[in-house]
Amino acid sequence: MGRRATASALGSRRLEETPTRAVPAANAPRRKRHVEDVLSIQLPGGPKAASQARRALWQLRGDLDQPLLETARLLVTELISNSVKHARSATIGMKAAVGRSKVLIEIADEGPGFEHVPRGADDDQASGWGLFLVDRLADRWGVTREDGRTRVWFELRRA
Repeated sequence: MGRRATASALGSRRLEETPTRAVPAANAPRRKRHVEDVLSIQLPGGPKAASQARRALWQLRGDLDQPLLETARLLVTELISNSVKHARSATIGMKAAVGRSKVLIEIADEGPGFEHVPRGADDDQASGWGLFLVDRLADRWGVTREDGRTRVWFELRRA
């Protein structure tokens, strides 16, 4: 697996293709007692959803260092934008849990789900870069489909 970069370092670092860190649904994180939900919101699915999610994550600024918070905000923006564009859900859920060693964030929508196809850094397509960023910046991530909702989650290790 490749090394994780922060969002601020992404522009200055050449990313080489690494194997995907997407985790099979069977290995999706399970909530444990030492991980406390600090944020759970429902957003209207529409063009303002990503900015509303970013503002909501700002509540975690006392719990997370700035580079980690900015990485989380970038990845949430990408995932919420994907939900708005592809799922067209009336609502999009976001949960964030901060533990001693990691941050877990999940985005849930009513979309049909998708099959993740890894892409390389040299791919020249104009769209579809959100999951590429999630794959590069998150320590682990995955997609599950449960109870009629698609859930994309990612974890970031705390320093």
